[in-house]
Amino acid sequence: MYSNRSCRTIRAFLRSMEQRNEGQIVAISSIAGFCGETNGIAYCSTKFAIRGVMQCLQMEMKDKGLNGIRCTTVCPYFTRTPMILNLGMRPTSM
Repeated sequence: MYSNRSCRTIRAFLRSMEQRNEGQIVAISSIAGFCGETNGIAYCSTKFAIRGVMQCLQMEMKDKGLNGIRCTTVCPYFTRTPMILNLGMRPTSM
């Protein structure tokens, strides 16, 4: 669901970036986008999808000769949020 929102947001800005061959698209994924975890089907699969979208987009820009458009995926490690604390992780391990 969130990966679809990311795609729609990117699409809204991409055309003008392509016309100028300039811009940077930044997407937030997670370390969970690299490996699955117990009870993480929805979260991890979304983060995997965001990484995939950005990788494909970068390849498409390169194939079109649009080297002025950068695609960046930020993958933070665990941060102290209610979601992580509810998983039972200790703050000292973050």
